[in-house]
Amino acid sequence: MPSELVFGYAWILLVVGALGVLLGIDRTFSRKKNESRLLRLLGFLGGVVMLALPSIVVLRGTDADRIAPVSLLLMLVLALCLLARTLKAVPITFLVVGAVGLGLLILALQLQDSELGGELPMTVVAVVLLLVLGGVFVASLLFEAVVDSFLAILGWGPVVAVIGAAAALQGVLIAAGITGPGGLIEVLEVGRAAGAGP
Repeated sequence: MPSELVFGYAWILLVVGALGVLLGIDRTFSRKKNESRLLRLLGFLGGVVMLALPSIVVLRGTDADRIAPVSLLLMLVLALCLLARTLKAVPITFLVVGAVGLGLLILALQLQDSELGGELPMTVVAVVLLLVLGGVFVASLLFEAVVDSFLAILGWGPVVAVIGAAAALQGVLIAAGITGPGGLIEVLEVGRAAGAGP
């Protein structure tokens, strides 16, 4: 029988994994505007929990080494799947450009009071700031396009359902004591060993 810590994590994996399956099925068969708001809210909360658990495992230490890396990986991937649409809605480009712009403005104001800044006309400083911000904007836009594509794949209904099913199965295998903390990995290793023969 798994330790109390591993048993608790297995149940959390099972419950949030089952939620992922339900959300994935809902996303697959419903239009975006007709998705269940309750499932979206529960999916968001489950994603936050799945994102926080690996950190808690690492910080806890002692019993945490009994939790298999595959469980931690499933937690992180399931969290990304459940949070993908929310994360995709965050305008990364404008946040980055705004932060860099504010930093550059503060730097320009500091530079204006220094010896070097006193010699530079403000139009030169403004042109340099615009060029830097333009470069940051383009780089952020490209980065955001890649991240959004990745999140679109992870947030796609069938992917959420499959990852949720894998997490739920991992939770069942561990919580029911069918396998040790390795769960799916142990089942796959037994299957591979059985297929190898004598």
